[in-house]
Amino acid sequence: MKLRSPSARATSGFTLIELLSYIAIVGLVMSLATVTLVKLIGHTTDLRRNCDDIAAAVHAGEIWRADIRAASGSPVIRSGNEGSLFTIPTEKGRIRYSLEENTIWRQAGDGAPNEPLLRNTRAAGMLAVQRDNLPVWRWELELAVRREGGPIKPLFSFIAVAPNVTQP
Repeated sequence: MKLRSPSARATSGFTLIELLSYIAIVGLVMSLATVTLVKLIGHTTDLRRNCDDIAAAVHAGEIWRADIRAASGSPVIRSGNEGSLFTIPTEKGRIRYSLEENTIWRQAGDGAPNEPLLRNTRAAGMLAVQRDNLPVWRWELELAVRREGGPIKPLFSFIAVAPNVTQP
């Protein structure tokens, strides 16, 4: 059996300085990972909100297209102090769209309640366009930006043709 010298035993372990430096490195890596995770969660939340806004806008556009297709007469556009109003006459009554307080409101029939169709709307406009001798209606829609400096503006354009309806 061979005995070890005292100097050999001292070099075989870790010193306190080495352990503290390893702990500091692990702490630094953990803090950077935590900051990255918090940013990732924030971006994921923004992406989820954007997807929800896009889905709501597309859903509102499909409802508007269905209303235009069900028109029994020519839609009417009115602008006033309280905002723009778009009325679609149908066999079941008039369907009204209006923009008030950053919300698109839809009233489906005379005497029906005014229901919010799309919230968080910055601007909206409906106009008639002539294409190949067909009266085409276009709905331009801009959603409000939740966070400034985004790479894309939330703009939408929906197009519909009313059956057997003359141009206004």
